[in-house]
Order: sequence, then C-alpha cells, then structure tokens
Amino acid sequence: YQAWISDGQKTTNLGMLRMEKGGYLLDYKGSNALPLTFTITVSKESRNDDVIEEKILEGAVQIGQ
Repeated sequence: YQAWISDGQKTTNLGMLRMEKGGYLLDYKGSNALPLTFTITVSKESRNDDVIEEKILEGAVQIGQ
C-alpha cells in the first residue's frame, strides 16, 4: 500500500505503508507546510511509481476547521 496527498492541483506520493502490530504505518517526514485543505489517499500498488493504481481509501482533511 502507498499513501498520497493532493491539494487539488498536484498529487504527491508520500511513500509505502509498513505493517506493524497495530496496523499500517507511514514513515514520512515532510519539510513543506500542509495546505489548509487536502486529500489523503491510500492505494494498492504493484509498482512503486507516481501513478495511483487502485484506490482503497480516500478522505478530505481541513486544518483549523
């Protein structure tokens, strides 16, 4: 599985999720500020590239609302 973030204009691959006892985790250290509204997508992937193959979960986030 891979995680993605989208601001409506650009979609960025955040990386692969890893399985732990409590579920899947994403190790991500970003240096850019997050937009106030964005979408997070989790996808099932057969290749590690910049193309979303199969969306599994998707949700919108609003910061400060």
